[in-house]
Amino acid sequence: VGYMKPVGQQWVTVEEGGEQIRVDKDAAVAHHYFKLQERLRLSDVSPIVIGRGHTKAFLDGEMPSLAAEAFEARLTSAFGAISAASDFVVVEGTGHSGVGAVLGWNNARVAAALGVEVVLVANGGVGSTFDELSLNVAACRAEKAAIAGIIINKCAPSKVAEVTTYLQKAADRFGWGVPVLACVPYGDDLDKPSVSDLVHLFEGGFSKERYVP
Repeated sequence: VGYMKPVGQQWVTVEEGGEQIRVDKDAAVAHHYFKLQERLRLSDVSPIVIGRGHTKAFLDGEMPSLAAEAFEARLTSAFGAISAASDFVVVEGTGHSGVGAVLGWNNARVAAALGVEVVLVANGGVGSTFDELSLNVAACRAEKAAIAGIIINKCAPSKVAEVTTYLQKAADRFGWGVPVLACVPYGDDLDKPSVSDLVHLFEGGFSKERYVP
């Protein structure tokens, strides 16, 4: 299984091929934890990073690397390299489907360009959750990005069946043609930091224990 985060915002500096490069911090963790370095270059796993000031520089015409043709070429080249080395590729977006629109490359357009199906993830609920999903579905439809399904996250355990049923009814009522794939119950232990987590937090910065380039 391969992994890619096409566009990142929060970055770390790592060394690759004798050069210092900026990559998305989540991509760096995944690349190390899953031992992807054995077959995938980190610069392909995280091909584009949008740092502070890049948006204004792009709008001022000062970043040719973010121009449409260059942007798409970098994405497709990286995805092609990962696909060639993998049987299946998980592609992680950045926030909701509209993130990146100011560059002309929101998550939906990235998915469409790579030819991957989108799995939308939203927090548990019915009304507000459907409202949020509707915006993401609209963005995907506008860019002709295929939607594989929906996963509901952080749902109250007692509401899992109800939320799944009613969100599927809502999706069907409005003709989305999209299945609710799963509803993940909220886990009390997931937001409780360990002593190790607190040590990393108060040392500040990126975890040396979790990621060693």
